[in-house]
Amino acid sequence: MAPCADVSDLCRQLADIPGTDLAGLLAALATDPAVPDPAANQAAADQALRDLINQAQTLAAPSETALALPGANPAPPEPDPAAPA
Repeated sequence: MAPCADVSDLCRQLADIPGTDLAGLLAALATDPAVPDPAANQAAADQALRDLINQAQTLAAPSETALALPGANPAPPEPDPAAPA
């Protein structure tokens, strides 16, 4: 899949995946019916996508608490002294 040029391009590419509706999600999150300006609503949709990406990256990043759990950062294995150098 080629990199997306903009949000509209990303929505078109994801529309091929059954069950996805990124355009609908962004419209629900960002479109203000009181603002008739399509450019303003597109800017709001762009910001909504950036916010979703930031939230996903935050949730995917290992937290300091998770890294402190036993076994989360095992020490590297010791070299085998019998292995040829």
